[in-house]
Amino acid sequence: MRRRPFARVAPSYGRRGRLSYVGAAAIALALAIVAPTVVAEGQQPAPPRPPPPATRAPAGTIELRLEPEAPLVAGGRGTLRLVMRVVPAAGWLPADEAPWIATAIADGNALEVVRPRQTRLDALDPAAADPVLRFPVVARAAGDAVVRVTASTFVCRVRARARRCRAVTSTSRTTVAVSAAGRAP
Repeated sequence: MRRRPFARVAPSYGRRGRLSYVGAAAIALALAIVAPTVVAEGQQPAPPRPPPPATRAPAGTIELRLEPEAPLVAGGRGTLRLVMRVVPAAGWLPADEAPWIATAIADGNALEVVRPRQTRLDALDPAAADPVLRFPVVARAAGDAVVRVTASTFVCRVRARARRCRAVTSTSRTTVAVSAAGRAP
């Protein structure tokens, strides 16, 4: 049996007179390119499709309020208190026992968030409609630190025994002051 080095690359007929799969693929590709451009006589080309809708209407937002529980002093430890409240859009309701997740990230060197990601189970009262989370922090240096908080949960719409839920995410930025050691603001 003779070996043909380009047998799989170039279209050729096999031993039984059938075109190889590479040749068939090349013909299919050529037809796919040419077929849409050919329009029969008397026919109009298909109208262009309308653009897809930009975005869905938001199902709601989350109000975030972040504040230190006590004044922060450089070299010390403290706690940031985050209060979250869902504000659903018309027709949507906050989901009962829906998972909550919140992430706090401090920009700069003045503050470090020790445990940046928390869930509903970490809240002071996990069954509360508006959970309150406490983020432990370490004040490294005096100055202002920008803390970004992102929170996510779900809101649901109930129609005819069908429940449809959507994720809701909000982000907030807060400036937290860290005073020099020995002085509290």
